[in-house]
Amino acid sequence: MLDDLSKEIDVLLAVAMAMVLSFLRILMERPDYSPARIATESLICGFLTFSVTFLISALDYNMQLAIFLGGCIGYLGPATIRLIMIRVINKI
Repeated sequence: MLDDLSKEIDVLLAVAMAMVLSFLRILMERPDYSPARIATESLICGFLTFSVTFLISALDYNMQLAIFLGGCIGYLGPATIRLIMIRVINKI
């Protein structure tokens, strides 16, 4: 039971990390963006991180990896993540 709770906390921390880093990155790079754009990008980063946690769980990796990946996703942003994913898919 405590192990399951620990995994859920790691997922919440990962999503929060992605959203906060995305928010701060946008404020630093583009302070002229509208609040709606900032909120949308932050939410997208949070949802991307949430979906990555299922991959981490399926591959049976340590769920704390999700916190690191959440930080990476938030720092890179959804546009960069999308470009990386397209390049990986095109190579297959």
